[in-house]
Amino acid sequence: MKKTIVFGAVLLSLSLVLGGCGSDDDTTSANEPEEPATEDEQEGQVDQEEPSEEQEADNSVEETEAQGTNEDEGDESGDTEEGGQEEQEEATTDTGASDNSLLNPSISELSEGDIEVIYTNSNADFVHDMDGFVVSVDEYQLVKIEDMNRNMTIPFNDEVDGYLVTAKITVDNQKDTAMYYPMSLRIQMNDQYDYSVSQPRLFIDDADVVVSEMEEEVSKYGAGEKVSGLVSFAFSNEEYERLTNTNPKFIISGGAADNDQFSGGYREEGVFDFIYSSEQGDEVSSRPDLYQSKLVTDNIAEQSIIFEDTSINQEEMIDDVRVTLKGVQYTELEPTASFEEAFTDTGDGLVALTVLFHVDNQSDSPISMFSTRSMLTVDTNRARYMPEGMLEPGTETMLEPGNDTEDMKGFLFYKDEFELYENFELEYGPFYGEDGRELFKADLLNFTLPR
Repeated sequence: MKKTIVFGAVLLSLSLVLGGCGSDDDTTSANEPEEPATEDEQEGQVDQEEPSEEQEADNSVEETEAQGTNEDEGDESGDTEEGGQEEQEEATTDTGASDNSLLNPSISELSEGDIEVIYTNSNADFVHDMDGFVVSVDEYQLVKIEDMNRNMTIPFNDEVDGYLVTAKITVDNQKDTAMYYPMSLRIQMNDQYDYSVSQPRLFIDDADVVVSEMEEEVSKYGAGEKVSGLVSFAFSNEEYERLTNTNPKFIISGGAADNDQFSGGYREEGVFDFIYSSEQGDEVSSRPDLYQSKLVTDNIAEQSIIFEDTSINQEEMIDDVRVTLKGVQYTELEPTASFEEAFTDTGDGLVALTVLFHVDNQSDSPISMFSTRSMLTVDTNRARYMPEGMLEPGTETMLEPGNDTEDMKGFLFYKDEFELYENFELEYGPFYGEDGRELFKADLLNFTLPR
């Protein structure tokens, strides 16, 4: 229901725009950090399990760094095999893991099930820098668990068979003050409402839990502290089917703040392609490099590029604020199955224009990026479009002096109308301050967009 309402609003906006009006005031709150849903009963079951010290290590296994604290724990499962071990580029690289090796050896004992390694990404390199509070995913592993202990089935839809992703997480607080962070990572499937949230203790030994060594408060990390550990994500068989039939994302939530109320925290999320097989990794690496609007991050639509220029780099100034038009992408949309019902009355289809800016605030005034305006004029007032805020990624609410950020604007067109257009002029600004008043004498910039 939520998706239909959202995009019903988008398409209503589109039809109004073609008549000469619209609004960019609708922005999504999907980037608010979500507290991970805990399974108290499940965690209680996990905590009762004690790792065996009599397991015999497999002599053919080269221990990974993540197993350093579990050197006397081995994998007892004799039929575990890691499939598709071949090098891939960047985030899809799948190297460094030996056959029968488990990133988290505790899974076998704590689940009491039979374990099969499906895929290992030993060089994930997902890094989310929240102004000096850095959370990264160093590696992860997908396994299948069969015939697990019946008391451990709650996260797997009460089934004795299921799938588990274990991720090695590093929290690096590079700031000179203690920081709070709600470790609510998630793996998204069909859309932003369909995901598996990180479990801090599911099949994870106490020694491998991500926790501060300097602070006693939950979710608090000391100044200059760097810690690593494991988190897990559970998938039932039906959820795994959805995972492997969409474009899943690994999302590192925002929310890092210097207070336990998380007020004024860094709200942007880090969104990365989640690779679950070598074949799918090859497919992802061959896709066009699309701007990360919500069309991509929320799996709203498949996009095929009509035209792009990603190296415009035109710089303009408003007072001491440098605004750089970095590039544009025009794409034709094909709604994903999860959003087909939201795209109604689209005629011959839709075209999206995504414009990427870089804003560097060297002024003395904080700037409300949420309130920054823009207007697209087509063929000298033939039509005027306001941006579709719901398709734009969330940005920091306030851009403080001395900081910089990216700002993305998205526009939608009916395809048959778009094919008639020739010239696009984008008006950017004015900026607004914390009090909602216009800054810099309401100055604004004008950019001619390539078409």
